[in-house]
Amino acid sequence: MLEEGYYYPLKITQYLLKNSGKPLPANPLEKLSEREYQILTLMAKGEGSLEISNILDIRMPTISTYKKRIYKKLGTSNIADLIKICESYSGDKM
Repeated sequence: MLEEGYYYPLKITQYLLKNSGKPLPANPLEKLSEREYQILTLMAKGEGSLEISNILDIRMPTISTYKKRIYKKLGTSNIADLIKICESYSGDKM
């Protein structure tokens, strides 16, 4: 039993205890792969999917997949928030 009378199954309690000591990355950009970071940088500079595809020589469906991963990893769903995150954590204005 945890606070306020809530009961949690043993497996959930064990998982929480096991993983509670793991440090979270201070910089959310560290969650991204090198390729995801490249694409994020181009997105922040205003490049569209077609331009990114041409610059990096990657197919459009692959760009879409990378963009979905970037949004998910950074916990946002719009480009404005992505740019704010980039500016806050990259050390330079993208």
